[in-house]
Amino acid sequence: MRTTVPRIRIGLLRVVTHIAWTSYRAVTRLSTDHPAITEVHSGSLRALFDLKWALEASIDSHASRWRFSVREYSILEEIEDRGERGGCKLSAIESRGRRIFTDKVSRSGSMRIHYIEPLSRGISRARQALFDPMDVKKWFVVGFTAFLASLADVQVSGGMPNTGIRKTSDINVEDVLYFPQRALEWLGNHPGWAMLIAFALFFLIVFMILITWVSARGKFMFLHNVVRGQALVIAPWYEYRKEGNSFFRWNLSWVVIFFAIAIAYILCCFVYLQTIYRGSGSSKALILPVILAVLGFIAISIVSAFIFVLFRDFVVPIMYRDRITVWEALQKFLPLFFSHLLHFVGYALFRFLVSLLIAMGILICGCVTCCIGFLILAMPYVSAVVLLPIAYAMRAFAVEFLEQFGPEYQVFPKPEATSPQTAPPSV
Repeated sequence: MRTTVPRIRIGLLRVVTHIAWTSYRAVTRLSTDHPAITEVHSGSLRALFDLKWALEASIDSHASRWRFSVREYSILEEIEDRGERGGCKLSAIESRGRRIFTDKVSRSGSMRIHYIEPLSRGISRARQALFDPMDVKKWFVVGFTAFLASLADVQVSGGMPNTGIRKTSDINVEDVLYFPQRALEWLGNHPGWAMLIAFALFFLIVFMILITWVSARGKFMFLHNVVRGQALVIAPWYEYRKEGNSFFRWNLSWVVIFFAIAIAYILCCFVYLQTIYRGSGSSKALILPVILAVLGFIAISIVSAFIFVLFRDFVVPIMYRDRITVWEALQKFLPLFFSHLLHFVGYALFRFLVSLLIAMGILICGCVTCCIGFLILAMPYVSAVVLLPIAYAMRAFAVEFLEQFGPEYQVFPKPEATSPQTAPPSV
């Protein structure tokens, strides 16, 4: 009974507030200089302002159990803004309570965090920008920035070559276990090949650094086009030079750290497996350690991918919004991340499921088109243009998800508030 009464009171206040808000919007559209309409307009605003405070006070007293939706919170903020402009003032006690309530909402994150709604808004933005109306030139321009942004993204492939695979019984266990030592021995016996491989690795590293630098700048170019609904290349390339270079330095450092950890882990696994093999002399004793070693490497890769997704999807928009460096954006993002850790983990899982569904859809389309679709997607820039609606929607989805945590994370421009139009008085 104790929980039923607050539930009924808050539910009724929510319904009445929504009805009053709808009525007030209807009155603002009909507002004229007629005294009766003006009185109705001001009276409905005062009543709506009082309802807003009652709803906030009721939910605030049960903050551990009741939460605003994102739409309700935005409506209440707009009501307060219009009410203050319309002369509705709170008492000193109510004003202090309102400040405490707002601080509690912003600090504790009591707003409900959604996953499907931001994705739906991201899809709507992609549809409006790319199909309403459809402009082929815009597709190729924005697709080029999406192509640049995805150059350095981590692509994980679980495929295995289907040629040259020997049976398990034909594999020499010692050749696999002692591969690092025998590879170094072979390079020492073939200095010419060692020099050629060293030069190839050097040019590959230089090329990857260049790709990482271009991709870092491309992420801000693509985000700019998504947020502003534009199709620009040159202007955002120069405008976000500082932010792009800052993200490039972080991205390059993170890749170096990841490869250092991965190589050290692999070498430790080889040494550990060699020790087990020398002690037992049987390859069967390696089955469980090999499985655990593979699972450990998968765990390292998942953590690395999760960190990369956080930086790409949330730190980059914060850098873009505030025009700051990675370190400054990280100082702003980390408190939010640790206070909403489960929400961000849920975001990563939800994004993974969406990506899995997208991959399944692409696979089906490729099979239906007799592999012609696969040939098209094999061309890098063309595939970025073809898949632009997906990349656009996912980029907008990440920004929409971030904006749920408060106005300080607002990236998309706010829609202009509609002011009541005053019709000329009738004679």
